[in-house]
Amino acid sequence: MKLSILITVYLFVSGAAYAASSPNVPIDDPVYGYIERLVAAGLIKDAIYGQRPWSRNEIARMIAQARRRYDAKSGISANERNMATAIMAESIIEYLEREYRDELAGNKAVRFRWLEEALAEAAYLDSPYRAVPENNGLGAIKAVINPLVAYREGRHYADGGTFALESVHWATSKYFSVYAQPRFEGLIPGEGSAHADVRAQLLYGKFTLGNLEMEVGRDSLIWGSGEHGGVFASNNARNLDMVKISNDSPFLHPWIFKFLGPSKYTFFVADLGASYVLSDAYLYGLAASFKPASFLEIGFEHQVTVGGKGAPDVGFGDLVKEFFLYRKDMYGRNLADHRIGINVRAQIPQLHHAVIYGEGVFEDLGKESFWPQFTQQMGFLSGLYFPLLTSDGSNDLRIEYENVPAAYGRHGMWTSGLTEDDVLRGSELGPDGHRIHVTWGHLFPSGTQWKNAVQYENRDSNLYTASLSSYGGPNEIIQVEDRQSESRFRLSTSLEWTTHERFVVRPELGYEHVRNFDFNP
Repeated sequence: MKLSILITVYLFVSGAAYAASSPNVPIDDPVYGYIERLVAAGLIKDAIYGQRPWSRNEIARMIAQARRRYDAKSGISANERNMATAIMAESIIEYLEREYRDELAGNKAVRFRWLEEALAEAAYLDSPYRAVPENNGLGAIKAVINPLVAYREGRHYADGGTFALESVHWATSKYFSVYAQPRFEGLIPGEGSAHADVRAQLLYGKFTLGNLEMEVGRDSLIWGSGEHGGVFASNNARNLDMVKISNDSPFLHPWIFKFLGPSKYTFFVADLGASYVLSDAYLYGLAASFKPASFLEIGFEHQVTVGGKGAPDVGFGDLVKEFFLYRKDMYGRNLADHRIGINVRAQIPQLHHAVIYGEGVFEDLGKESFWPQFTQQMGFLSGLYFPLLTSDGSNDLRIEYENVPAAYGRHGMWTSGLTEDDVLRGSELGPDGHRIHVTWGHLFPSGTQWKNAVQYENRDSNLYTASLSSYGGPNEIIQVEDRQSESRFRLSTSLEWTTHERFVVRPELGYEHVRNFDFNP
């Protein structure tokens, strides 16, 4: 067994094909959509979607795999539909080979990108922010929402005018890489005074040893297969200030554990900041993803909130016990706030190369509350995605349904709940809500992308109480007062094209019709 552990550690460290350090690629980069199409075409077999962002080296590894499989004509026959798919795949591979040529060449020399990108943004928003009901009898949460500007990594937008400038800078070497994305924001609200702010949208450094990465700084943490991640971890709130350890590329376990297939692990510890209640509480967790078959991915997630000003003192032993859900004094101190999730993703080539995925996230688990967790306390997201709705790859379609129960994301001690800087981490929907989301995208031969989305959401402001189990946790949830609900119907459209050289223009329009805004009839 000791030998097996040593072999696993060796594979974890040395399994990368492109061993130099490299920065991560932001989750909203078009490359993720291109990789989706290559996976659907059967040219990439070990992409792990449950944990993102991917590094430039990991993307290069997948591009090289797609090129090998394409050149070998693997899975591509001569019928008309597959020929159209093959033409699309060749076009994408050639484009990505140009974009990632240094990584594909295995370039480990020191490289500086003093100015990789410069971005200017102007926005007008006529949509007031509104609060999530702070306490519904099941615990507290402190958050505001504005769906028209959700899933933007915590960027600030005024209910009025916003102007922003961003730039991207990075450098790499054999063992180290750094990435910086500063943002200047000027906010001119319709009511109140204007103000400006400078912040680090992304700022981190990496140390890389073979396939092992240790990252320190502010970066995104995306868990789940949805467009923006999942219920648990998405790109909605500000990126986390964290220390993260992970394997860059999937690796195979030795011995009988090889049946798990290509595997990826991420462990992190993050500071939730001074605005969190309790101040400077921290978050730690682990994600593990496995591909026991090329068409199936299974992931497990666990996050624990502890500490902060006024929280019980915990030692290292307490942190380990909490993570493994072992607490000897089960009726004693409230030491931590737990959430545990599982996500599954499966490809169905026979159904227009469709992908079906789902994620379920549980609040504090207990044997007596196991069944109520499924019926009353589990947040879940399910989705059906067609990356190749048409065989030429020009159209894709995503349909998602999400449900977030009344108890989800709340707590009695860490009363900011599942938030960061008063923005919801994971699902933007908020507790006691559900939504259906449909997105259709079209890719023109010129490379111009057109994206359209339709969403219907409903959230409630009801009051509840919960019967307690013998270990002190919630058991059955009981509604005690039926209050107003808010429903939202939203349309959005965006167009992105390159005018010449590297100059990209992206206009976006959104409209939302709200019934009972902020729960007012």
